Amino acid sequence: MKLLYTLSAALITMCSLDMLWLGYLAKGYYDRLLSPIINIKFNLWPGIIFYIFYIIGVYIFVLSPGIESRSLPKTLLLAALFGFMCYMTYELSNMATIKGWPLTIAIVDILWGVALTTFVALVAYKVYFL
Repeated sequence: MKLLYTLSAALITMCSLDMLWLGYLAKGYYDRLLSPIINIKFNLWPGIIFYIFYIIGVYIFVLSPGIESRSLPKTLLLAALFGFMCYMTYELSNMATIKGWPLTIAIVDILWGVALTTFVALVAYKVYFL
């Protein structure tokens, strides 16, 4: 049951913060830079699948080793690295395959991925040890 609460907290935190970021805080920025090159309308089902599998990845590669060692610093470091690797892979793939993909979007998204994943891991770690 503890694991279910932990993963639920991670999923709710990630979805809430990402929707706030994408839907309000950075929406104008993304619209301005990306609307000329891609359709930026959100497609619900792939988004849901992404969030579920991303949280599974956070659990396997971040939370499990962090919780096992009972180390918040280790958890946060692994989270930052996982966020960097995942978001960097997405952004550099876009830069390689989509003509005109802005470097500034790549940098902002990678930094967002690091911050978001680290915060999600922090919340999940704290929920696990409540």
